[in-house]
Amino acid sequence: MATFSDHVMLSRLQFAFTTMFHITWPLLSIGLSIFLVVTESLWLLTKDPTYYHHTRFWSKLFILNFVVGVASGLPLEFQFGTNWSRFAIATHGFFGNILGFEGTMAFMLEAAFLGIMIFGWRQVSPRVHLFATCMVALGASLSAFWILVANSWMQTPAGGTWVGGRYVMEHYWQGIFSPDLPWGFGHMWVACLETTLFVVGGISAWYILTNRHIDFFLKSFKIAFLVSVGLVCGYMLLGAAYLVAKTEGDMQQHCRDLASMAAFLAFILALGAIIWSWYLYPPLLQKWRSWPSLWITTFPALLAVLTLLWLLNTLRTGKIETAPYILAVLFFACALVSLAGSLYPLILPPAVTIEAAASSPLVLEIMLLVMIPLLPVMLIYNAYQYRVFRGKAGEAGYGEEYMEKRL
Repeated sequence: MATFSDHVMLSRLQFAFTTMFHITWPLLSIGLSIFLVVTESLWLLTKDPTYYHHTRFWSKLFILNFVVGVASGLPLEFQFGTNWSRFAIATHGFFGNILGFEGTMAFMLEAAFLGIMIFGWRQVSPRVHLFATCMVALGASLSAFWILVANSWMQTPAGGTWVGGRYVMEHYWQGIFSPDLPWGFGHMWVACLETTLFVVGGISAWYILTNRHIDFFLKSFKIAFLVSVGLVCGYMLLGAAYLVAKTEGDMQQHCRDLASMAAFLAFILALGAIIWSWYLYPPLLQKWRSWPSLWITTFPALLAVLTLLWLLNTLRTGKIETAPYILAVLFFACALVSLAGSLYPLILPPAVTIEAAASSPLVLEIMLLVMIPLLPVMLIYNAYQYRVFRGKAGEAGYGEEYMEKRL
């Protein structure tokens, strides 16, 4: 009973309970918003009314998740003050700003376009409605980004020092892009997609098993199943290839086997996605066979195939341990270049071009000026981070050989 008389433990229990209840709703909101972008885009692309009805149906589940997520998220924010007031006072110069960014930048963007997405089907054109849906999805993902910035900074604080009992931020960008952020946000964002796909697939499977609206839910089940399998294979390939360079012995061999299997599955799924895109939008096939568009469609695809074969060979021979991860990243990069080249200059077939979807020239100039000094800093910082964690994970722990040299 001593645990329940400790106010710190009680604060932790209350905060943990609120977090566990809250996280389910925004997690599905983020994934469902992206799923709605896909279904609505397929409706505009194929003119198939089934995709329209899917968008309307799954948007109801999104609205429910959004409302409950907001209602449960507000007490969670207030608990930073009620349960952890001294922490909030000591770190408000950075931590409070990050939570404010989540509210003013991400949540407000999502909320601003939510009304158009829900009630604007007859008030705006289909393209404008799709743009609103995309903004809702972007706002939901930005919300996850800023929350993970705060969480990652709590795990690996960076960019400041303690002065007089308060954390003074000296390098704001280092605080935002803390060492834990890439892994924390990437893991959480993919988890949102995976969880949503399994929820959509589970609901669709239940309707199919009960013989209710089989034709309707069979389509959503196919989308959820194929995309979830693709995400799992891609995630498994990158993770296993990375662990090949970070482990040794039996564990390394196990990662090689997993990476080989994931690479083969990723190739099959990528080939299926290409053929499916040709079926949905036949003009794409013409770009793969005509000159000079071959340079940005067929050649990157062939390079992806060669990269995959090279990857499988390095996994078999084991000569260069870092090669599988580099080749896996190159494989996905070539595949994405081929996909982008197939669509260019469209960003959403059959009519929305990149120029039409882009921001104004002034905004693009400002973004360019911001990114020119920032990009080298990010690259140098990530290179330094990889240098620090260049050791292997063995039985005695992580980087034991490096620590022995230091000692």
